[in-house]
Amino acid sequence: MNFNNYNIAIDGYAATGKSTLALALSLDLKMKFLNTGKMYRLVALFSNRNNYDQESLKRNLRKLKFRYQNNKIDIKNFSYDPLELELQEISDLSSKLSQLQFVRDYLTKIQKKILRRKGFVVEGRDIGTVVIPDAKIKFFLTVSDEEGAKRRFLEIKNKFKNLKYDEILLKIKERNENDKNRKLAPLIPAKDAIKIDTTNKSYDQVFNLIKAKILEIDKNDESA
Repeated sequence: MNFNNYNIAIDGYAATGKSTLALALSLDLKMKFLNTGKMYRLVALFSNRNNYDQESLKRNLRKLKFRYQNNKIDIKNFSYDPLELELQEISDLSSKLSQLQFVRDYLTKIQKKILRRKGFVVEGRDIGTVVIPDAKIKFFLTVSDEEGAKRRFLEIKNKFKNLKYDEILLKIKERNENDKNRKLAPLIPAKDAIKIDTTNKSYDQVFNLIKAKILEIDKNDESA
């Protein structure tokens, strides 16, 4: 089976495991992987380091030259500690910046250019609706806010000692509500997306379910 002739979109709520699942699926299916959420966090980190206001960021955004290589998206000549991208202030700022037309237009243009090559598993929040609405297979993952907060807390508690579950829960609720209700590229499932509630499912269960759906669709296309 060759999955390099089309793209697969995985959208969804915070703490559904989109990034981990998308990367694992890409490796398993011998496809490429693009983490679009990381792109927004990189812009947020760049803006935060330079203390940019909205107008300053608008003037300087195109100085950021993104580079895609070996399943990783980064900015040329921009060094950072991966933990910086997990800081709550960067997460909050990336959500705010994603609501700005000029930020979203710039990153969407780059994403579309990368994805022309096909053969990608792509994770994000507007992949199936805006970035690649022609993706052959689309998934939309959900999770309860409480379960999402629990997962995020367990994931990063050893990295950030002062974090509290209640604070993470509040931030996840705010992030999902803001993204669902924003006017620009809201967090909504594409009409043809396969919806999966991950709340009471383990990582392996979700991975196997998604992979089974992909193989089923691919097999049906081959026999059609």
